[in-house]
Amino acid sequence: MMCHDLLCVLLPVRPRESQDAVADQLHLDAFRMGASIYIGTYLLGSNFDYRLMFLLFTIPQLTEWLSNADFRLRRVARITFACTLYSLWSIFFSRLLNAVSAAWLQLLLDTLAKAALVGGLTYLFVLSAPRWVQRRGRAFRRSTQPALSSSS
Repeated sequence: MMCHDLLCVLLPVRPRESQDAVADQLHLDAFRMGASIYIGTYLLGSNFDYRLMFLLFTIPQLTEWLSNADFRLRRVARITFACTLYSLWSIFFSRLLNAVSAAWLQLLLDTLAKAALVGGLTYLFVLSAPRWVQRRGRAFRRSTQPALSSSS
């Protein structure tokens, strides 16, 4: 019991850099979890509104990528973030558009937003894969490529 109390007191005393690194890793892990669940339910055809709650896990990492130095990453993160916000608020927008009798527009926007969201999440998920997965993927690609014959 004494060790537990001491640990609770000492954990917040960690250096600020260490706390930032832990927070960054938690954001990345949460993004991977939320993105994989959303992409998986999309591919399985389970398009129910409850899966939108898993998008909430992706928001902290997406907001970090919004200010990244890499232009391509920043652009994909912006589009994905906008589609995430639209998807989370789509029920409100559908009621608003139904009030002005533009249901076809809501259906078109919803379909485009979901497709862009799945594409962006998939791209960012693959891009943010751990290094050991990326290394294993390169080794797999090298081993599956056909050998080039030197005789012509």
